[in-house]
Amino acid sequence: MAYNNPNQDVSYMSNTRTSDKVMDQAREIENISQMIGKMDIILNAMFELFQETGVEKQRIYDKIDEIIQRRNDNPYGVEFRICPKCGHKITEARTTPMRGNCLFCGEKANFYPYDEEARKQAEAEEYAQLNPPDEPYDLVKNLNLE
Repeated sequence: MAYNNPNQDVSYMSNTRTSDKVMDQAREIENISQMIGKMDIILNAMFELFQETGVEKQRIYDKIDEIIQRRNDNPYGVEFRICPKCGHKITEARTTPMRGNCLFCGEKANFYPYDEEARKQAEAEEYAQLNPPDEPYDLVKNLNLE
């Protein structure tokens, strides 16, 4: 009487799933590598076009330094928008790049990569929340003695 060890079947299935995951990750890395290659070509073309149209290299380098400084000012890279419907923060979803949903009201928001106006608005809103205007302390009002 032959005894079949059920752990062998589980081990085989587990190894198959692991190898499938490894192959999926390898394909994903290849896709990302191709995207980076395309972006490199596009950026080189843009750089050359800027130079051909009269934009000096130093001006481009200064802009690069400015962007690096902005990113250093926000070390965690957390981008958010202010919900136009309820005013809460909306963060970019990890599973759907450049998209986010408000957790409070469900409003959808787009995270366009170069939307400087939305970024400035979000920063201003956050600053206003962290630094409320100075109001004199009203003992009667705050203790509900009216």
